[in-house]
Amino acid sequence: KTGNGVGIADLIYKQLTGKELNLNSGTLPNNQVIREKNSDDQPFIDKQQTNALNLNVKQNIENQSPQNEYKVNGNFLNRVQNRLANYQDSISAASQTYRIPKELIQAVITAESAARPNAVSKAGAKGLMQLMDGTARFLDVKDSFDPNQNIQGGSKYLRQMLDRFGNNLQLALAAYNAGPRNVEKYNGIPPFDETQNYVQRVMHYYQYFSNMKGGENT
Repeated sequence: KTGNGVGIADLIYKQLTGKELNLNSGTLPNNQVIREKNSDDQPFIDKQQTNALNLNVKQNIENQSPQNEYKVNGNFLNRVQNRLANYQDSISAASQTYRIPKELIQAVITAESAARPNAVSKAGAKGLMQLMDGTARFLDVKDSFDPNQNIQGGSKYLRQMLDRFGNNLQLALAAYNAGPRNVEKYNGIPPFDETQNYVQRVMHYYQYFSNMKGGENT
């Protein structure tokens, strides 16, 4: 009767969990915004590599059971897209330089920082693509809070991980999050909740941006 349509759901949720049901937070679970840790026309992208990445994403999502499918918050992504619009030139340049689809760079930025250029994790990872200081120095990034430098550096590192793991997108993303040595140690995605959730989030965001009609914000 209040018109918000969630009264019964809120009551059931509160009785089962002891917590209030919040549908208007605009955030996602599992520390979506900041990691807690350690177009239509893209002639410059290697089509074979891009198709391989897209196939990898499609197979990964199709193999997931419906109950485990990660839910995308539309309001959250709308806000992220508005922020991403400020960095399209840098994303396009990095996409061309490192032969990575723009949608994938956008997906990583979304998972890492929600497109906030001044984001800092508790571990000290900084900027749009959350670079640790040591990694930034290795990538010749002088200022991690400079969006262009950060996107260039993060995309370069992602390309290195793709090359290191045979263009396997899931392993490259796991290495981006947990480090390549952990991926090699466990011979796959490490058994860390954060890393497994991270890979799932980026894969869903990648498909979301890839499926956007008219190539908006891509």
